[in-house]
Amino acid sequence: MASVGGSSRWRPGGPGGEYSAARDELEILVADDVPDVRQVIADTLRMEGHRVTTASNGDSAIRLLREHHFDLVFTDLNMPPGTSGFALIAALREVDAEVPIVVISGTFVDRVNNEIAQSGTVLGTLRKPFQLLDLLDFDEQVRLRRLGAD
Repeated sequence: MASVGGSSRWRPGGPGGEYSAARDELEILVADDVPDVRQVIADTLRMEGHRVTTASNGDSAIRLLREHHFDLVFTDLNMPPGTSGFALIAALREVDAEVPIVVISGTFVDRVNNEIAQSGTVLGTLRKPFQLLDLLDFDEQVRLRRLGAD
């Protein structure tokens, strides 16, 4: 499995199966304090045809959430200094209760999985280190939800 780079997965499109990037493009926010992690996630999602905005901490992410609409948010939970990922999730729910959130963490995933089971506040979790195909499963879930809503 690749840990860097894009997906070569084929997705059905219009007549003849061509891929329509414009139809599937998502606005995605990636919040992580580790520059390399943030960059790999953003680059991978951009290679899939998405518009990606990044934030290096929770405070910046909250500001961006208040200024822009996002179709999907990936956030680390342990982002010092300032607002943590937990506080970011709470703030996001105040701004947009419907946007899907994927939590990325190396240490808090079990706690988040318990909270998800109880509240359903996030789409899912990724435990660091993760495979890029695991990351791309979440954008695919959001795309399929959008198709169902159309």
